[in-house]
Amino acid sequence: MTEKKQNKNRHFNFRVNEKEYNKIKSKIENSKLNTSEYLLRTAIDKDIIVIDGLEEIIMQLRKIGNNINQLTKLCNQGRLTNINLEDVKKEMKSIWQLLNLLIQKQS
Repeated sequence: MTEKKQNKNRHFNFRVNEKEYNKIKSKIENSKLNTSEYLLRTAIDKDIIVIDGLEEIIMQLRKIGNNINQLTKLCNQGRLTNINLEDVKKEMKSIWQLLNLLIQKQS
């Protein structure tokens, strides 16, 4: 996969029926890879992990993180007292680590 594009001078061609074509095309679109990259990855037995809604999860986690930062700032300013966010921070860190592992697996 680290080969430069200029070294990719060989081709594979194969025929499929309409149903197979549509199924492959759908999988390629869902993978967010281009056709060559998708077929190359599947052909050399690499797992292709599609996580529907991952972008939404990441966006929501960022919003939660921003809210935690705002609460922390208010606590440091003395506007709020008696808030313990250590457990929340640990859980957020754990979630981010799991997401990073999934993303790395996908690459």
